[in-house]
Amino acid sequence: EYALHNDPSLILSETPQSYIIGNVASYDGRQYPAAVAGKRPEGQSFAHTLVIPKARVYNVVDPAATADNCALLREMHAHFTAFWSAPSGEGREKMLARAKRGVDDQDKKLLAAGTTNPAYEAVRADVFSYFETTASAFKKLDLRDFVCGFHVFPDNSIGHLHMHVFPHADRFRVHSTREYDWKTVPLEAVLDVEGLGR
Repeated sequence: EYALHNDPSLILSETPQSYIIGNVASYDGRQYPAAVAGKRPEGQSFAHTLVIPKARVYNVVDPAATADNCALLREMHAHFTAFWSAPSGEGREKMLARAKRGVDDQDKKLLAAGTTNPAYEAVRADVFSYFETTASAFKKLDLRDFVCGFHVFPDNSIGHLHMHVFPHADRFRVHSTREYDWKTVPLEAVLDVEGLGR
């Protein structure tokens, strides 16, 4: 049902079981000068992306998420693996394009507000130069450079299973929120609890 209710440009990839979707929000917290602690809207890292199942599954603690030796979670991870590892580099380019659109859209919102925000104006040029310098390093990452994790009930904010995927190195997180790190449970930990390992 995701495709019926959301902007199709957010869908970066699709299999019969899952979607990879881009984050609507910018990853750069400097674009949210009025945001307050506890309610940070920016992503957890540069090009923060989500993998969601097409089936209605509430959260990673839902038995449907871990049924059949975590088949659904494994499919979600395999989907991202194939997407990122495609020889054409198409997955990387799609993630970068979505990240740039998040920055551009938030920039337009700030400029359309009709009043100059001195805090944003002071860093606006660097927001865009940071994207350009970070994008080239981002394209060189491999799978072990990403966190794949879940916000586990009752600490989830959305009532539909989704796997957060983002680069974990500090250089990709310098302007992103770490506010939700404490509740991001890695896929490996979920599989370990299920006694499966990756």
